Amino acid sequence: MGYIQNEEHFVNFIQKAIKEEGKTVNLLSKDFYLNYIYRQGFADRFTWILKEGDLSILEEPKIWDWLQSQRRQAFRSDSFVHQFTDEFLKVIADLEGQPGVYSFWQSEGVLLYVGRSINLGNRLLGSFKRFHSYDRPIFARYIVTQSASDCVLLEAYFIATCTPPLNGADNYGDKLTVDLQPIPEWSEPVRCNWIINESDMEDTKNV
Repeated sequence: MGYIQNEEHFVNFIQKAIKEEGKTVNLLSKDFYLNYIYRQGFADRFTWILKEGDLSILEEPKIWDWLQSQRRQAFRSDSFVHQFTDEFLKVIADLEGQPGVYSFWQSEGVLLYVGRSINLGNRLLGSFKRFHSYDRPIFARYIVTQSASDCVLLEAYFIATCTPPLNGADNYGDKLTVDLQPIPEWSEPVRCNWIINESDMEDTKNV
């Protein structure tokens, strides 16, 4: 029998390790640790590292490297798929039927794409398909507008001023001379996805 007795014991061990070290840790969701560590049989090995005081194993990117080291094949393989986070699914539901602009970002804060829609919830979900072959975390940000015309203007403004690499730049090659004040602020970033390979997805469906 392993040291970790059950899921609650595993979660409590993580929380206790953080408290004892007195450090700030950028934790992922509880479900992530349960699905990809505890339920995969890695809990004892994982908590042993925490006993040694290395809390960085709880954070990205080190946790991905550790998971890869525990598997015979790369954790990030050519057959990976994306699983939406609960936070992203909630945002999609909350934005259903609302007009505005949306954007996708890398975790490092790099803007990748800007779009607009009269139904942000529906478009955010559909537009994510452009990242199906992208094996990194993606974050969404959005601005709800009062009208469809407003979101057309804001989309053009952000594309022209920020030149996101996944937007076509043909119509935005010259300098923007219109001064938009005040500039609306994007929402806080929302993590869209977990990245797991196809075999892991099948495993988690049966949990």
